[in-house]
Amino acid sequence: MNDFQDIKQALLRYQDIHGAREFFHHLGYKTIHPLPLELEKFSERAFEPIQSVNQIFHLEDDSMFRIFHVELKPERIRRTDIRRFLEAFYRRQPQGENLFVFSTPDYDELAFVTPRRILDPRKRGRLRLWLRTLQVQRKGPYRTDLEVLNNIRLDGIRDSQTLWEKLEHAFSVQKVTEKFYKEYEKIFLDLKEWLKTNHPDNSDEWARDYAHILLNRIMFLYFVIKKGWLHGPDGGPDRHFMRHFWEAYRERGKPNTFHREWLDILFFRSLNAKWQNLDIFNKRFPDWLLNALSKAPYLNGGLYTKRPGLDDQLIRPVSDMCFEFLFEKWNDGTFPGFFERYNFTVVETDRFNEEVAVDPEMLGIVYERLVNITYEKGEGDLRGEAGVFYTPRTEIDLMCRLALVDWLTNQFGDKFKNDFYQWIFAYTEEEKKEANKRIMKLGIWEELDKRVKEVRVCDPACGSGSFLVGMLLVLDDLQERCNELTGNLETPYERRKRILRDQLYGVDVMEWAVRVAELRLWLQLVVETELNPAELRFRPLLPNLNFKLRPGDSLLQTVGDVDLSLFRQSQFHLPSTLKGRLTKLKGLKRKYFLGEDPHLTENILKNEEYNLFW
Repeated sequence: MNDFQDIKQALLRYQDIHGAREFFHHLGYKTIHPLPLELEKFSERAFEPIQSVNQIFHLEDDSMFRIFHVELKPERIRRTDIRRFLEAFYRRQPQGENLFVFSTPDYDELAFVTPRRILDPRKRGRLRLWLRTLQVQRKGPYRTDLEVLNNIRLDGIRDSQTLWEKLEHAFSVQKVTEKFYKEYEKIFLDLKEWLKTNHPDNSDEWARDYAHILLNRIMFLYFVIKKGWLHGPDGGPDRHFMRHFWEAYRERGKPNTFHREWLDILFFRSLNAKWQNLDIFNKRFPDWLLNALSKAPYLNGGLYTKRPGLDDQLIRPVSDMCFEFLFEKWNDGTFPGFFERYNFTVVETDRFNEEVAVDPEMLGIVYERLVNITYEKGEGDLRGEAGVFYTPRTEIDLMCRLALVDWLTNQFGDKFKNDFYQWIFAYTEEEKKEANKRIMKLGIWEELDKRVKEVRVCDPACGSGSFLVGMLLVLDDLQERCNELTGNLETPYERRKRILRDQLYGVDVMEWAVRVAELRLWLQLVVETELNPAELRFRPLLPNLNFKLRPGDSLLQTVGDVDLSLFRQSQFHLPSTLKGRLTKLKGLKRKYFLGEDPHLTENILKNEEYNLFW
């Protein structure tokens, strides 16, 4: 049984450039004396965040493979700093393949990066860098991090091409995805079966949906934990908060009370701004946990609110055995538990960046693959029958940008189409500057700013929200550029929240798909939220998306007795009284989205909708 203790120890010694050499020497590489790279040859902007660059391995035959260690000046590793440096590096040294290890000044955080050069399909002869990154906490690596690093051992390889292929395989996100899915599938099916057995009077659909929402609530927390918003025994941000939460329960709690007396308190009180220092809690929880629960962020958004028809039908709380597999040890007896094995990142994979971790996009992949085993409706391929197919991120990004080019062309006219292509498909900083200058010369900035903030996007079969997430990211980038040129001060969090409020809508026939789409859109807010501890509890961070993303059948053309097909033909007449009621309802939904009125519930608004048409 491999617990990778040797790699853990080698990582602990990775505290400077000499530790870097020792680490790779431990993996079988015949390292060389550090060979400094002359940063003066690079543009000032490229090496501004770089403290030093040293080559520590060189293998050359018909081709070449090298390993570089790059020490950064900032206290955290930023994707933009890595890309800016690597693009400058490959402009000067385009030959061979390389592995780069970036570190913070204290070496506590390491990023192993394998750049791959790919041809730009839009410009002949231009190369793009596709970066795959494994981000590792030196003192506390995840099990999957250790597995990846174990797979890059040299193992006697003597030619650079074979070595590069080995690294390509080791840094495969598909491998992580496959492993995560298989283990998640087992957890889900076991939990669903336990719920069915212990709730014989409830439907199979209830067991399925409750298993989904419980795992979604827990998994979302692992993404939140990456923001440092939940504190551990030492009083600081805790990357292993859920493990320590579980261990505290093991020490102090009564058997099989974790779900009701511990987890529910975290979900429905602490994360929902209903925490109170009651005597019963002071006796139940250790001091560090009382402090953490009192300072937890106010998430709201509906995820940590009890759902009628699900939470109220749970008669017997889930047993400790189920949670043990999640937080403590896997079913083969190896440590730690399922969720504790994986590195979660809140940053979605984009066209040219991929992180070797569990990202929000993986939720969509899990959704697509779980459909057939969770919605048993007879023979056949339910995914095909329901139109459930997962679309890769790069294709989604292309669809979103092409759709916006066409929409803006319809607003401004065909003569601007090539300009919009350049502006919307600009990716690097240089391309964006060039495209922005071109738009500025046309004198349409103010009108363009107005248009990109008023476009409405609806996905009538949104599935797990891939298209909506893609459009959110593209609109966010375009509007950020507009704000810079028009002088509009707006934080990334405020901007994305406004886009969600005013511009994005989705419908899907499967309610679970809608719930996953909610999670992914919420995570796009979480990644851009930079608030102080007091602000985290002042207002709900997550908006209510119940009326932005809705379960339903988009093919239906009637609501009550009203035929809405006429609306698309511009033949649908709304009486003035109905228009007034719709305007009022729109205002109420806006307040509900923002969580401004605690007395305004989903049921109240649904009744208002119902009364419009019946």
